[in-house]
Amino acid sequence: MLCAWENAAPELFPVVTIDYEGAGHLAGRHPRGLGHERVAVVATPAHTVRIAGFRRAFAAAGLAVPDTAVLLAPEPTPEGGFAAAPTAQESSPPRPRC
Repeated sequence: MLCAWENAAPELFPVVTIDYEGAGHLAGRHPRGLGHERVAVVATPAHTVRIAGFRRAFAAAGLAVPDTAVLLAPEPTPEGGFAAAPTAQESSPPRPRC
């Protein structure tokens, strides 16, 4: 048995998996629910389905998550996320408050 298969599941094996697009959508709804309009997403190239769900949450509010806000981590580990974090901060500097 295979678990957590993110791509199209093979038909020859029983597979237990998750709705990755739905999970990305839930993840995107949280910052939207807090009122955030600009975000950065740190993910690996394998997470395109999750990113699509995240973008769908913002699109429902008429907002876009631009490609420049999707930052690729070098590896799917905490260290990979930490390595991508400075780029996330540089890609979207804070807006001046009036």
